[in-house]
Amino acid sequence: MIYMPYLLSREREGCSLARANEILPRYAPIIPIIEPVMRDWHSQWYGLAEWMSGGRKALLVINPYQKDFDKSHEVISNQELKQFGLLDHDHIDTSNLLPALLIREQTDLAEIKQILSSQQIQAVIHRRMLDADQLISLLQDSVIQYHIFDIQTVSSSYRQRFDSKFGSIALQDAFIKADNNQSYPETPRKLHTLPTLCQQQDIVGFSDYLIETPKHPTNGGATAKAAAIHIGYTQPGDDGVWMSHFVGGPTKGDEMIREAYSELFLKAAKKLLAFKIENPKIWLESYGCNLLLDLYERQQKITPGDVKEFALLHYIEAMNYFCSQPKSTQAMMKN
Repeated sequence: MIYMPYLLSREREGCSLARANEILPRYAPIIPIIEPVMRDWHSQWYGLAEWMSGGRKALLVINPYQKDFDKSHEVISNQELKQFGLLDHDHIDTSNLLPALLIREQTDLAEIKQILSSQQIQAVIHRRMLDADQLISLLQDSVIQYHIFDIQTVSSSYRQRFDSKFGSIALQDAFIKADNNQSYPETPRKLHTLPTLCQQQDIVGFSDYLIETPKHPTNGGATAKAAAIHIGYTQPGDDGVWMSHFVGGPTKGDEMIREAYSELFLKAAKKLLAFKIENPKIWLESYGCNLLLDLYERQQKITPGDVKEFALLHYIEAMNYFCSQPKSTQAMMKN
């Protein structure tokens, strides 16, 4: 089973990929999807370059539509990606960087035809349904390695119309982003059951948006009033991927007392440590999770960006741990 983390790429997403490259086995079943959202090309390319230095694949969305924190900035264009050189044939051929076409709400067949006239693609992300016959005709000269389907907007009958070299991936935007950290519920929540869908249908892997979501893609630059650590995991006897939020500081409805972020983090990390101790059967032995707990034990200063990076790293490691288990073990985890 393959896992494709969908990353709205900024600096910390790149750093988490660079760390993951050092930690994960060479043939780990992880293929990140990168949608560029910021023009700090060095920060974005660093993470991708480090990840692919291990001989790993990544998908790069060639027609992104998300914006960076500063919403006044224009969405990065396909032409800009070409000018920076991310789509050069040398990069694509030697580094396994696969150009991915994103079909979203506003995408039509005319736009797809225009993109295909000047850009090879090797993956398609379907977030809406078009005329299947016409789309298949447009893609007939492309060697598609993966079709990724948003299960919330694309039907199973539509998905079955498309063939690819390595198979289909199920995508779901499952992370519910709160308006602020203190609003996150501290009761564990099931994110999705995509692994079960893969086992029941002809799907080779799954994808989700981790801590980011296209519905609320940015946090803004406001000073945090609480710290929130988002930890994803699977657990024995269940068929889904779960998320727990550990909030440090006042929760919704409490009196607001301004504290330094590092102090807020310590309160959140204390709850994470207690959760780990109370749930020994849940795999939380990742490098990312241990980094968070080590910082707690040493009472070190930390930033929201650090927390995000380490939580992203943990999630990627946790999904690798699950997907790397033999099918028989996965079935036992489910049953």
